[in-house]
Amino acid sequence: MITLYGLNNCDSCKKARNWLERFHIGHLEAALGTELSSGQKTLIGIVKATLHHPALLVLDEPTASLDPDVSARVRTGLRSLCDDHGTALLITSHDMREVERLAERVVFLLAGRIVADGSPEDIALRFDRSDLEGVFLHLAEESRR
Repeated sequence: MITLYGLNNCDSCKKARNWLERFHIGHLEAALGTELSSGQKTLIGIVKATLHHPALLVLDEPTASLDPDVSARVRTGLRSLCDDHGTALLITSHDMREVERLAERVVFLLAGRIVADGSPEDIALRFDRSDLEGVFLHLAEESRR
């Protein structure tokens, strides 16, 4: 990854290795893309996206193809990126448990319109549901009517 991603100075290589280790995938440093599983490709993509400490990181279903233990490591890594570097994280996901674990603010869209905007707890209360999955299922049912 390091050579292919154009990181050719020592500081950049060290930073890349640190991020690979943060997500517990240092052993993949020299692997070719054709040798990687779908989950490993996802992890490498997240590492590449975080290398430069972006102000805004946009991820679509960041843990969709990952095992639960790996998903937990990704969430921890993303939270530390946000906490340590002030990165804002924007994710799209249908996994409401993941959203509850990562998000401080949630926006639900229905037919292109915002139907809910707030903290996970506030939205669940507003829709009289115990969690965001209940809200999601309620809104999905509403959209079919």
